[in-house]
Amino acid sequence: MRTKRLIPILAVFTFSAGIANAQPRSIGAETSPTRVGLLFQPKVKSGENAPVNNISFGIDITGPMRQRNPYPGFYFDYSCDFNLVHKSGKDVVFDLLAGPGVDLGFGEDIEHPAGVFIGPMADVRAGITFRSTQLSFFIVARPSLSLHLYKTPDGYNMGMYKHGLMSSFIPQFGISYRFDHEKMMDENKWEGEEKKTPKRDYPLITYGIEYSYIAQFHVVSHFNYIAASGREDLWNQDFSYNTNGQVLAHFGFNAFENLNVALYAGYMGITRKQRIFPVMARATVLFGKHDDPGRWFSFIGGGIGIKGSRKMFGNAIVADTGFGYRVNLTRETKLDLTIGMTSTYWHPNTFSESIDVRRSNEVIAGLKLGVGLSF
Repeated sequence: MRTKRLIPILAVFTFSAGIANAQPRSIGAETSPTRVGLLFQPKVKSGENAPVNNISFGIDITGPMRQRNPYPGFYFDYSCDFNLVHKSGKDVVFDLLAGPGVDLGFGEDIEHPAGVFIGPMADVRAGITFRSTQLSFFIVARPSLSLHLYKTPDGYNMGMYKHGLMSSFIPQFGISYRFDHEKMMDENKWEGEEKKTPKRDYPLITYGIEYSYIAQFHVVSHFNYIAASGREDLWNQDFSYNTNGQVLAHFGFNAFENLNVALYAGYMGITRKQRIFPVMARATVLFGKHDDPGRWFSFIGGGIGIKGSRKMFGNAIVADTGFGYRVNLTRETKLDLTIGMTSTYWHPNTFSESIDVRRSNEVIAGLKLGVGLSF
């Protein structure tokens, strides 16, 4: 227990010291299927090739995702990265950084219960900074060779933290706010030819990608079947938290300057080890003008979810609605931040073959937080 308390205290003190003694370069947020956290980058020296310190911390949701532990763990990572590739363009500046670091925290492993983990790691990140805004986008991989100390009924055991190595194959995605944006743009002036301005005020064809974190909180079930004991008709509703994710690509058109109609398709988790492949139509109403630096929008959509497991009777029905804010990164590139509600109507097949199933319906509702890029 003392060890579990000591780690977050050390993390807070280290993070506070970094903020107090270093000029901030950027702050932001990062997410992956197993981790959600914050990022702070103090910059030690000036210049585009100066090393960058990355301090990130957040929660590890491996336990809740595997339904082995209702409470998430936490992590605290530090790395010192060096700029390996630096390219300037008219609209963006691209950087590839890498360096050594330390990974520590408390969380579930693939095969072991929750425990303390600590060890060396490598940090590799690629990012782009848009000239029209102070936002940067990056993907990062952090393979680590940490040790994992966990408790069993027979006492404490230690082994390799397999999740730290395996999760490196699932990169994290992040967004950060650059404090040194103006200085960085001055250091990376673009001397190329100007692009021709399109004749149309807004594009006719649109496409992009969207990632969403889904916090499921309400399930309503109705099962009707005939077993050896007779007919059973069961209704149930449950308020409980479960985490899942969704990745969608979309292709559509702007019917008007403030109305977009698009087809969305991709991957979505619904319960543990159960997944569907949604295909949806979505209408998006935007407020303001196309060339505004930012504008609010609302959306509503629905469609089918093609079953992705044998433990399902047929396809599902999916629907979502919500609102968001769109940031113009360039004339062609938009950042969408969304929040809304999503619901899934599906038919779980969790019965034995001896049971005659007449009805198996379940509706899952969840809160949806998303980020996407539209072109």
